[in-house]
Amino acid sequence: MREFTALFAPTPNSYKRFTPYSWAGTSVSWSYDNRSTGLRAITERPDEARLEHRLPGADTNPYIVIAACLAGGLHGIEQKIRPGQGYQGDAYAADARLESVPPSLEQALDWLDGSEVAREMLGEDFVRHYAVMKRFEAERYRQQVSEWEIRRYAEMA
Repeated sequence: MREFTALFAPTPNSYKRFTPYSWAGTSVSWSYDNRSTGLRAITERPDEARLEHRLPGADTNPYIVIAACLAGGLHGIEQKIRPGQGYQGDAYAADARLESVPPSLEQALDWLDGSEVAREMLGEDFVRHYAVMKRFEAERYRQQVSEWEIRRYAEMA
């Protein structure tokens, strides 16, 4: 989940959602019918059971998100990775007990760039191109001065 966060949160503004009680998943976790975890298994009705990935936002490319979700699932199946015990309780209040998703696009890109799983499942060219493109975008964003910053700090200049 950490390695694919840059695909689920593709813009610098995406990371503003990753705050407690924002309805976004903020941790590498899963549970049954728990909206505070990164993945939510909804199993009330067996015939309608499904998984809900809580990291992707409305600013994503849905094709990339679907490919990343399928790649992660397929990797888990092929490697016989057991998901472990589902998290019980409020994942937002778990603090250090759960791994957090990367807090910025730059850090998420570091995870993606270093991911053997992403390169194997999505392709070397895709990962390299995506990371370069998004690092350029993050740098352009970092260089912008917002109206709030002007109002807040102009008097200190």
